Amino acid sequence: MREIKNIKPLHMVEIKTESKVYRGILLERPELMDKKYIVIKLDSGYNIGIKKDRIIEIKDFGEIKKEKLNKRQRYNLRDDMPVVSIIATGGTIASRVDYLTGGVHSAFSAEELISAVPELNSIAYIHGRQIFNKFSENMQPE
Repeated sequence: MREIKNIKPLHMVEIKTESKVYRGILLERPELMDKKYIVIKLDSGYNIGIKKDRIIEIKDFGEIKKEKLNKRQRYNLRDDMPVVSIIATGGTIASRVDYLTGGVHSAFSAEELISAVPELNSIAYIHGRQIFNKFSENMQPE
């Protein structure tokens, strides 16, 4: 089993295996997870476990600043901008990734929407309101 030395969680890493190269943020291994694996968060937001004995090479690109991980955009408000109201019905799609824990949190605000689509900041003033909130995995047919 390959040991991962001198690379700490919240470092950007590139991991080369026999079949693929992965790039992401090294996360804390969950306590109940087998010690033969490490966990990284890919740019897509997904977490993957990689078996240590499959790793050929690891490059460490340094620590990710916590402020950058869950950074929110500032809103530029101008009088000439139209107002757009968005009503969120919540759930999986209206959630965001917490890069410190690797989990998702239900969330919806104008700032979070602008973080996801920065171009909106120059088009309209976004007013968001969340009226429902249920994750897909908690929904059952009647």
